[in-house]
Amino acid sequence: MVAPPTLQRITVAEAIDAFLRTTRQKVVIGQFSERTCGIYTRDLADFAVLAGPSTVLDDVTGDDVDSIMSRYAMIPDRRRKVANTRARSGVRGGHALKSVSTQTLFHTTLTAFFRTAEKRGWVQSSPMLYTQLRPAKNHNLRVERRALTLDQAQALLEFGAGQPGPSTTALQRHSMVRDRCVFSLMVFLGPRVSEVTSANLSDFVPNTTGGAVWTVMGKGHKERALPLSSSLYGLVSQYQQLRRQLVADGALRAGGDDEAAFVSSRGNRINDQAVQRSLNAAVRRLQALPQGFSRGATPHALRHTAATLMLANGWDVKVVSGLLGHENIATTSRYLDELPGELERAIANHPLSDQLATEREAVNAA
Repeated sequence: MVAPPTLQRITVAEAIDAFLRTTRQKVVIGQFSERTCGIYTRDLADFAVLAGPSTVLDDVTGDDVDSIMSRYAMIPDRRRKVANTRARSGVRGGHALKSVSTQTLFHTTLTAFFRTAEKRGWVQSSPMLYTQLRPAKNHNLRVERRALTLDQAQALLEFGAGQPGPSTTALQRHSMVRDRCVFSLMVFLGPRVSEVTSANLSDFVPNTTGGAVWTVMGKGHKERALPLSSSLYGLVSQYQQLRRQLVADGALRAGGDDEAAFVSSRGNRINDQAVQRSLNAAVRRLQALPQGFSRGATPHALRHTAATLMLANGWDVKVVSGLLGHENIATTSRYLDELPGELERAIANHPLSDQLATEREAVNAA
């Protein structure tokens, strides 16, 4: 029987540093993704402020964690700016307060952190076992994270990236073509935004049908192959050709990240925030259209859109699960959002509908 580790009375700051060092090592060997490491880093920075960096970690109790969770929930979320904040609850300083999903993620980070702390002998037992407060489970996503309807998705692909005009500059045209390509990949195939921004030019390999295979590096460094139709690969090729032309003309800077599949106007690889900014700009353009666009959207909403539209059109859930990179089909089910009229169409196409119609006609004839 292995003896428990000797208790080390280290501070919150020291424990976090050691935990994040291990996390970064797990990223290198493919056990964790860069995104997971980023989330742990962000959440534990907030925890250090709320708990006190010089506090001895073993002195943190379940009641302390409850207090930290309560205070964390009231911190404005700098990623979610809200307009027209007058008399609105859940808003502070022009920013929305932490959403239930964000609080849940913070709670999950603390659970993982204290689980490691208990194994390493930084605490006698995890205070998470003695907490009373847990974020409520919220199965309703914010509107901007839900799937677009078919009409909204079509409008995004047609008008979202903008339309070139006589005064459009070379760099503006570069952004338009790039954004249309990125939006199309996300709506058609449902990759994670991090998978798009980390893609390299060499990941797209053309095939004999005019399409291509995109090798995606997903969570946990697990690869999957996504087939691109000829029209979808045509957008990728168009962007790559334009990019090479602009570099040759000196309009687009070279040498930033030549391997990156998608770059900024400065030639650097785009990041997740850049995709969100492009999507925000697309939503503003769509809201200005006569038919309007009365919602926001996040990159995650485009992933939901791909899953929802594919399954609404009869795709096998196992195929959709494979495209999304889910190991468990149950995970895919959480990505399905009800589309307007979907239930009505399902009832209208019920396999027994014809039988009911025949019986009704027989009754009327009698």
